Amino acid sequence: MVASDLADSDPSVPCKYEKLDVTDRARYEQLVKDHKIDYIVHLAAIISSLGEKNFDLAYDINVNATKHVFDIARAHKCQVYLPSSIAVFGGDAFNKDNTSNDAVTQPKTIYGVSKVFNEQLGEYMDKKFGVDFRCLRYPGVISSANFGFNGTAYWTTGKFTLIF
Repeated sequence: MVASDLADSDPSVPCKYEKLDVTDRARYEQLVKDHKIDYIVHLAAIISSLGEKNFDLAYDINVNATKHVFDIARAHKCQVYLPSSIAVFGGDAFNKDNTSNDAVTQPKTIYGVSKVFNEQLGEYMDKKFGVDFRCLRYPGVISSANFGFNGTAYWTTGKFTLIF
């Protein structure tokens, strides 16, 4: 298992760590080859609040980098897991209790738009090229840390770890 992020290192990560800018397709693909990766959990995304302030960054990370993931997965026969979000919904055109998978999506942010696009792209890559794609739509995620750029998550004072 290999974890990656923009930071030079993270001593708290209990596995091999590699610095990676997910928009660098060549580096991303090299890491997949070097470590014989067969399952990509692609968590990189610019969420709503920051995405609305910086559209180009959100598009680059949320759309272009995700396209790299699918291309790399196709070339190296990797499975892909990509979380989605309740941000794919918007307006009042869906049942907010027990929302069905085929409910109308009318996202109001670049984050929500990109998540709908990525869900559809993943389904297309699966059907057209056989890329094993999995996705879940998550509600707000709880964290113990408060980051000023997030805006859509819920915060607690306790420690919370989400492991994929």
